[in-house]
Amino acid sequence: MYTKFDQIFDASDVFSRIATKDLISWGSMIAAFSQLGYELEALCHFKEMLYHGVYQPNEFIFGSAFSACSSLLQPEYGQQIHGMSIKFGLGTDIFSWMLPL
Repeated sequence: MYTKFDQIFDASDVFSRIATKDLISWGSMIAAFSQLGYELEALCHFKEMLYHGVYQPNEFIFGSAFSACSSLLQPEYGQQIHGMSIKFGLGTDIFSWMLPL
């Protein structure tokens, strides 16, 4: 809800208070940061989600990560994310390659 009104910091505050974060909460924050122009924060959350190792990213989360990479104009980040998508078995999933609008 907060991100629909460009209140990313309020959304981040709510996210930080979630005791047990699920795949949807991680994906929502990664997508919100990516869509609102906070690409580095999106990638940091992506990395943190991977670090905790509780959930395997899905095609939606990879799509948001790819979108963040394209906005940063850092091809090496995109290459790393692409390698991870292959590792997680989503390398042939066309949706994970499509960038969210």
